[in-house]
Amino acid sequence: MSRAALNAWIDCVKLDRPGLLATVLQAEDKDVEAGSRLFVSEGGDRCGSLGSRELDDAVVEKAREKWLQIDPKSEAHPFALHGKNVTVFLDVHVPSPEVMIFGAGHDAIPVASFARQSGFRVTVVDQREAFATAEWFPGAHIVLTRPEHLEDRVRPDRRTFVVIMNHHLDRDRACLRFALESDAPYVGLLGPRKRCKRLLQSLREEGVAFTEKELSRLYNPVGLDIGAEGSDEIAVSIVSEMIAVKHGKSGRHLRAQRDSAPLYQSAEKR
Repeated sequence: MSRAALNAWIDCVKLDRPGLLATVLQAEDKDVEAGSRLFVSEGGDRCGSLGSRELDDAVVEKAREKWLQIDPKSEAHPFALHGKNVTVFLDVHVPSPEVMIFGAGHDAIPVASFARQSGFRVTVVDQREAFATAEWFPGAHIVLTRPEHLEDRVRPDRRTFVVIMNHHLDRDRACLRFALESDAPYVGLLGPRKRCKRLLQSLREEGVAFTEKELSRLYNPVGLDIGAEGSDEIAVSIVSEMIAVKHGKSGRHLRAQRDSAPLYQSAEKR
């Protein structure tokens, strides 16, 4: 059973699909053996067992919590089973988050480049064949489509960061509606607040209104306040904000932090 769970996990990583492998590290309950494994897919399918249906169910519930997170982390997690402690390592794999850029103008090029260098998968969506090209956006997935066909061509999910920068009022309005109706946790809209309000008012006049919760995912003006000038610096501002949102951070100065939490986890592990 443990081998089957491990094989399911290996397949999940190879195919770059979301999955969770639970491995018992330590258990006070005699029915649960260290090294027992359970694999859980994002759809809830199971393979293997930790030796207790109750513990398996608790791990599946924990996996559901992980799937709701933008950037779920692996961790050793304590469970209580019949008053006894069981420590289980939860190894989580999810595909890299995606940045979906609506608009293939010159200023989108550094956004795509910095996002890709930061580990995001990048998709560029535009109807203009002369702009949305592999030459301009190396390594990006290019989607040539008109705004009215977005639903058939792209599908932002809860790990997709959307940036709208068409520089065209009608296209921006259509993309804004599409993005806010999706599960994307981040919808960045280039341009001043006045223009954003105008777009939202225009949508309301069409009978399309969004709740406060839905609008909480809207970032306008897009980017962090770093005094950015020019397309490269603005791209740094936008990508920095997406990274901060991905990690649930505010983007404030590190020196303003008063706690002793690690600043750069990967660097401090070296």
